[in-house]
Amino acid sequence: MRILFVIDGLPGGGAEKVVLTLAAHFLSQGEQVSLFSLRDVCDYPLPEGLDYQVIADRCRKPWRKLTELSRRARQLDAAIEKSEQQGRFDLVLSNLHKTDRIVSRSRLLNGRNVWFCLHGVFSASYLGHRSGFDRWLKQQKIGRVYQGRNVVAVSDAVGQDLVEQFAIRPAQLKTIYNPFDIPALRAAAEEPSQRPDGDYII
Repeated sequence: MRILFVIDGLPGGGAEKVVLTLAAHFLSQGEQVSLFSLRDVCDYPLPEGLDYQVIADRCRKPWRKLTELSRRARQLDAAIEKSEQQGRFDLVLSNLHKTDRIVSRSRLLNGRNVWFCLHGVFSASYLGHRSGFDRWLKQQKIGRVYQGRNVVAVSDAVGQDLVEQFAIRPAQLKTIYNPFDIPALRAAAEEPSQRPDGDYII
């Protein structure tokens, strides 16, 4: 089975760590796993055997922001087309909203087994500071990305928020809680460390 993760980049965030943990798990099960990053930033060690590719955007034109999503979708399609010379992807997992906006415009992935993975409550991130027409417009933009799509949420509340706050009816909505590598956490906890003198906050 060939699995493709797509993400905006791999800075030191929680969603990025989840993606790498899942990728490592799939690799351990003998699957072929690719990860396409839309930015050349990576603050984590990569699992052994992972096909990691950066799809960097070299456009420097003054109007680049206006054409960014469609341009990046074409770049993604080109990378997928090249990679699929080695075999078609059976499952595509898109992570983080900016990535989702690009993946939703992909020509090659239209009608494929694509799942959009939501790692947080969208209304808090995108609607909390908006009101009136601005709020309505943002709801419409987000709705266009996820309407009728396959969605994975990290909790029931995240999925429910998407449905209720953005009037979205996903093709499928599943909850998969964030994975944890418990043995790795226990091993890290056993490593020697220097605790500061006095009170401290973790």
